[in-house]
Amino acid sequence: MNEYTEEEMADLGRALIKAIEVHIGGGWWPMDCPSEIVGDLCNKRDELQAEIDRLKREKEYRYVEQVLAPIRRLLKVAECAESMADNGQEIEADDGLGVFVQQQDFEELSEALDLLDELPDDKPGYVLGGAAKAEWALRDVLAPNALAKADAACGASCGLPGSAAN
Repeated sequence: MNEYTEEEMADLGRALIKAIEVHIGGGWWPMDCPSEIVGDLCNKRDELQAEIDRLKREKEYRYVEQVLAPIRRLLKVAECAESMADNGQEIEADDGLGVFVQQQDFEELSEALDLLDELPDDKPGYVLGGAAKAEWALRDVLAPNALAKADAACGASCGLPGSAAN
């Protein structure tokens, strides 16, 4: 067990009294029941730390989702395009060869392209189409200093590969 000096115990007592005054308010005196107040302060500290941890995770999640949204949408477009090309059939038309695709494949690709249109159109001075929105949304991910921006945006606790946290 650690032994504390009188000065350390006095510092602790002063810190407790200050914390009690700040968080409990007037009307409490050390002789009332210090262990209950200390327990309440410890519980409050634990609640606040849990809230801080939750907010950090939420911030990290939002940042990761912001980064992944355009990537996921582009992957969906690629998946639908591959499926449509795979299922498509070459046909002879009056003016040469053509391609027949299933209506369902075409609709799925169209829906995936519509997802790109839902990305933010926040490039100053421009009105962007779906593909340009995806490219603009990926600018931070594709930039040479993307990992430094990620660390700054969500803190080193994000733990992105190659970042300062790893």
